[in-house]
Amino acid sequence: MIFDYRITIPKNKPKSNPVKRVLELAPAVITRIEVAFPAGCRALVHVQLFHEGFQLVPINPGADLAWDNRVYVDHPYYSLDVPTARLLFIGWSDDVKYDHKVNVTVELQPASIAFPTKELRETFRELYDYMKKVFGIPP
Repeated sequence: MIFDYRITIPKNKPKSNPVKRVLELAPAVITRIEVAFPAGCRALVHVQLFHEGFQLVPINPGADLAWDNRVYVDHPYYSLDVPTARLLFIGWSDDVKYDHKVNVTVELQPASIAFPTKELRETFRELYDYMKKVFGIPP
């Protein structure tokens, strides 16, 4: 599943009063996040993403992304719980002349696809139990 959000950050929007937007997602595992800063942002537009108070982008607390003509890409494999399948976008701008649009794309996969080893372990356990029962394999 891919969720895509284009968010406008108005000119002269201070860090003390940022744009806040809830990004509604689906209960799954975040396998990819992209934050696109178009040309013209000149590192004056700042972005952070949070899940329940945990800073997910960038991962170091208190930091922010501020670039120009660049796409930030991460593969966090971060599991979203059912009741909290959303991220909080926080953005601000030091630019006094222009509004800017930032694009946030989030790709999600079901846990069984994102973390296949758990499924495989369970499948092998079931196969082993079956073979033990049918062929009398000792424990």
